[in-house]
Amino acid sequence: MILLVVYYLQDGIVGFFRNFYQALGGNTNNHLVQTEQTAVDGSEVIHKARETDSNAPILNIESILMQFGGLKALNNVDITIKRGTIHGLIGPNGSGKSTMMNVLTGIYVPTAGDVKFENQSVVGKTSSDISLSGIARTFQNVQLFGEMTALENILVGLHHTFTANFLDVTLHLPRFNREEAAARERAQGLLNFVGLGSLASEEARNLPYGKQRMLEIARALALDPNLLLLDEPAAGLTAPDIKELLTVIRKIRDQGITIILIEHHIDVVMGVCDNISVLDFGQKIAEGVPAEIQKNEKVIEAYLGGQSA
Repeated sequence: MILLVVYYLQDGIVGFFRNFYQALGGNTNNHLVQTEQTAVDGSEVIHKARETDSNAPILNIESILMQFGGLKALNNVDITIKRGTIHGLIGPNGSGKSTMMNVLTGIYVPTAGDVKFENQSVVGKTSSDISLSGIARTFQNVQLFGEMTALENILVGLHHTFTANFLDVTLHLPRFNREEAAARERAQGLLNFVGLGSLASEEARNLPYGKQRMLEIARALALDPNLLLLDEPAAGLTAPDIKELLTVIRKIRDQGITIILIEHHIDVVMGVCDNISVLDFGQKIAEGVPAEIQKNEKVIEAYLGGQSA
């Protein structure tokens, strides 16, 4: 029996039934066809952000307290994020920026306060529920699947678009084939959007660091977010990479997606953000447009350790 299985079922049991289905006339090959790298406009790649067009704020952070024992990482922080803007969140090391990012994405449950996204509280929800509700993020340290290609990394972010069941996937039935073909086309479009269209078949670990950053942003966009959180996307990038990053960030904003940008490169924040909030020792010490923040004495003191001249 073992010899028969080895000889006749070289593709395994699943492969045997798949081949049997194909022999009956089913089509199992179209899911392998790669999408041509055609130009994709924003409406094809990013569409959900348009569904909730309103003048109301997209995010309200209300008196957030995040306490670890006796340490208050965030101390009654209030921030309002306007829809369709790029909102910078800056501050010295240890000011609470990353803690705020983790609160917004459900990694931390705040000790007190509330976070309302689209007028719905997200406090207590899981990270997956929050991401599917329209909030996506990138990480301070790149979090990619290194042995998977750039296209496959994007497909991971598109898992929520599939409705096919286990049988559809196993036998590559028409519903799964259609959904996978659509997902591959969408993934290629997202790669084109961030300038990685020609690198679709390259393993993520082989990409230059700047390209890996772009790939992570593209994967976040696969969730169709209304709000995108970028955690120090310019960290470790060269000047040309930063210039390319700023171009992509503006393109994302132009498609109606609101962005919260945490960044240590002050010139990046001042050059791209519409509004900026400044944290220091877990408290908000300033908020306003870039020109106001640059002149704020509390901000200068927090960064330089002294009063402005």
